Amino acid sequence: MKYILLITCLLSSIFVKAQGFYGFANSGMESWTNNTTITDWSLQGGSVTRVDHVKNGAFGAGVKNETASAGKLVASFAFTKRVARALFDYKFTLGTPTSSDTGMVEILLTRWNTSNGSREVIARIVRTSIVSDNSWQTFSFPFTYFNTTLDPDTCTIIVSASVNKGYNNATAMNVDNFAFPAPSGISATAKSNTTGIYPNPVRNNATITYELKKDSKVTINISDVTGKVVASYNFEKSAGLQQEQINFEALKSGIYFYEIKTSEEVKTGKFTISK
Repeated sequence: MKYILLITCLLSSIFVKAQGFYGFANSGMESWTNNTTITDWSLQGGSVTRVDHVKNGAFGAGVKNETASAGKLVASFAFTKRVARALFDYKFTLGTPTSSDTGMVEILLTRWNTSNGSREVIARIVRTSIVSDNSWQTFSFPFTYFNTTLDPDTCTIIVSASVNKGYNNATAMNVDNFAFPAPSGISATAKSNTTGIYPNPVRNNATITYELKKDSKVTINISDVTGKVVASYNFEKSAGLQQEQINFEALKSGIYFYEIKTSEEVKTGKFTISK
């Protein structure tokens, strides 16, 4: 029996070590322009502050309600995997013990439906909290899938300090270390096929996502259907996942193509501008 248990433990250890995670740009909340500006995430309400959280890094993000609006932080990125669950660290703090705020983390896997011209939710996770946490907690939640056949093309994470109308200004939602466990045997450095543009169709602004294997000069060309380059952008980037915010307000509605040139390869894609 002891030998059976030993073998079982060894196999379990091998399984855990073999399992990797799909990540995305700044999923660990480590990259900040300053104490109140986080990179690769969009602040859509309230305020965000860099907070200390020494786990797999040094920082987390504190999303807080303000008088003008409730705290809301969003990340959207290309993602094509049908993952089973998501992990993240989480600490919810009510403004006062009697506050009626409901904090929420929502993760959506979606796909553009060309037949009806809308974005379809493939899977969803919702985590809500109404009681203050005394310390950081690590959560692992399964996705609920609404479509059993289609793969997603985008993941959107929405962190809300409160979803209530009568919110307390001092209520805050702290988050960190978002990750999606990959199937057994996939390297811990594995990522989804991250080259893409979001949203698509584009109205005015969009994010082009790509990955560099090493430091490189990068040129992104935007062309129309005639092949004419209508916009061009140059960058010098370090290795890793990249997200470029691009404004398309000057371009008319229509079909366009992006071309990402690096020192190693050229990647292309098609998108639509609809105004």
